[in-house]
Amino acid sequence: MRDKPIITEIEGISKSFIEWLIIEGDDHLIAKKRTTPLQLYALESLISRMRQKHKKRSDIEGDLTKRKTGFKGELALDYELGKLQGNNYYIFQDLRLKSGHLYFQLDTLLLTKHFGLILEIKTTI
Repeated sequence: MRDKPIITEIEGISKSFIEWLIIEGDDHLIAKKRTTPLQLYALESLISRMRQKHKKRSDIEGDLTKRKTGFKGELALDYELGKLQGNNYYIFQDLRLKSGHLYFQLDTLLLTKHFGLILEIKTTI
């Protein structure tokens, strides 16, 4: 088992922000784990209740397929990042952050003392 990474300061990022981001978990290198998007559950539930010939069914099934494909791509990247060695970084998955009055989402953020790497995953069907 690896030692807990120690990142207490990153150039341009306050210590309080880092402490806010870091969530204790089973895997100490993944500070925020990805969860199955609620939209997948909602779309699956909606489709299960729709009539087979409903005029919007094919649109909703297409949306569900795209979202599932995107989520599988994110999980594939998570698997590869899980192979990283060392303990001088944190991985934040599926972050929703606020800037002023606006919110934005990052698929994955890899954070070290020296840099942050934003990874946006694009998967095609």
